[in-house]
Amino acid sequence: MRAEASLGATKLTILRESAVSESTWSKLVKSTGVSEKVLSEHLRDLRGKGLLVRSETGYIVTNKGREVLKELTFAEEMRKQKLVQRLLVVQKVVKKSDMFRFESVPALLGLSEKPLSLTRYEAIAVIEALEVRCDLDLDPYATVKAYEEALKLLGAAMESGTKSARLTVSLDLESGFAIAEKQLEREIEAEQDRHRRQKLENILQQLKEERDSLMEDARKRFLC
Repeated sequence: MRAEASLGATKLTILRESAVSESTWSKLVKSTGVSEKVLSEHLRDLRGKGLLVRSETGYIVTNKGREVLKELTFAEEMRKQKLVQRLLVVQKVVKKSDMFRFESVPALLGLSEKPLSLTRYEAIAVIEALEVRCDLDLDPYATVKAYEEALKLLGAAMESGTKSARLTVSLDLESGFAIAEKQLEREIEAEQDRHRRQKLENILQQLKEERDSLMEDARKRFLC
């Protein structure tokens, strides 16, 4: 069953909510954060796939839906655990002697609630194929976020039939601000209007004098 290919984040949220307890329309609107029109389309699709049924008071996950949910949850947890383990090793937080305990496939296969399907092994293949490295210390939440974003970027880049891709992402704010400063100097030189030129010169002075605080402001404004 290729569950991952047929469900997105919103449908997965609907299944999870409805698996815990019978979900009402208003509850699903709040938990998914989508419009009523979009929610209606997702519910219709899930019911059409036999994963969800409608009762007099709400929506209930079918047995087939629970199996799909188990597979998707397993794949997601495997991704998260693998990322944290891999980055711990890369950052040398754990001893080299612990590497086999963190990295071995038998350890991954020793998890409980293993779905007996091809999906499980597809998840393992993706986990083993993806490597995320960072030169900063990341907490568990940040590592999971980094892993998920890496998957999205590579997924967008890899067309059907593509078997491998390498994505390099780096950020140097010192270098970026130096380039922005040079561009501002060129704009000042080319500016003919006296008032506009004075305003640009004030901005340049602020860039030079408040570089550290401006870099932190840029990080919060554009990267968080």
